[in-house]
Amino acid sequence: MVLGTHSSRETAGYIGDPLAGYRAARAQEPLFDVRDVASVGYDELVSESGAIRPAWQELTDCVHERGRPGLDQLRRRVRELVDNDGITTTDSEAEVDAWQLDALPLLLSTEDWATLESGVVQRSRLLDAVLTDLYGDCRSITSGVLPAQLLYAHPGYVRAARGIAVPGRHQLFLHGCDVSRHSDGTFAVNADWTQAPSGAGYALADRRVIAHAVPDLYERVAPRPASPWAQALRLALIDAAPEAAQEPVVVVLSPGIHSETAFDQAYLASVLGFPLVESADLVVREGKLWMRSLGTLKRVDVVLRRVDADYADPLDLR
Repeated sequence: MVLGTHSSRETAGYIGDPLAGYRAARAQEPLFDVRDVASVGYDELVSESGAIRPAWQELTDCVHERGRPGLDQLRRRVRELVDNDGITTTDSEAEVDAWQLDALPLLLSTEDWATLESGVVQRSRLLDAVLTDLYGDCRSITSGVLPAQLLYAHPGYVRAARGIAVPGRHQLFLHGCDVSRHSDGTFAVNADWTQAPSGAGYALADRRVIAHAVPDLYERVAPRPASPWAQALRLALIDAAPEAAQEPVVVVLSPGIHSETAFDQAYLASVLGFPLVESADLVVREGKLWMRSLGTLKRVDVVLRRVDADYADPLDLR
């Protein structure tokens, strides 16, 4: 075996082009794996022909312009902003860890987003209908579509909530999905989160960090803004309040600072402009919910629950 060395031009190319190593490794893949490369996974950055995908062109141009030193500087800037903003996560032993954020965001084309959005919306509508039925008329059970033991023996079914309807158009208020791609580029949902899905606060905070770290790149790529989603969530929570409430009071109920996603909950509450409360901040009087505030009690109209359902009621539940 003869081992070659890089010429000075080749070495300079690797230093000046941070993607050169990626391209070289990808080109060598068939030498180390006899399987079809396309069957290994979907490459978000590079197409089957080896060309940069259109959605990534602006980002890769920016990486080329900055070179490896610029990319390293960008990573340091992102790390600095994450630390300054106090973005953290808490592990199972209540240890606080720094949030890990890639300096280069994952991009989706307009076409891919339209496909993903329509599929997730369809999935949300189905789950909303299922939730409405299972805590309502249970026609899926009485008609024999689902066996009764599948529902009533499930530990996640809250029997005490049977017959309770959430005000508003939908029973499923928030829905999160874990999404991946098949090797052919089609999307797949690996998990659904419907009870108290986390991540929205992190996503909004991450977007803010990237926008401040590389404002010129952010302007060039021009991603779809995330603020309309937060505004829509805020309005939906206010709309869920009773009609008699002139100025609805909405709170975000958190398990507390030891929750794994405490930052996520706090940041989302701040973006929405609603108080973040814990169970000790709330009291029930005469069948109504009140929040302790500056020595007085303030009537609460809507609660965005970020605690598990089992902990929502100390009498009927845990």
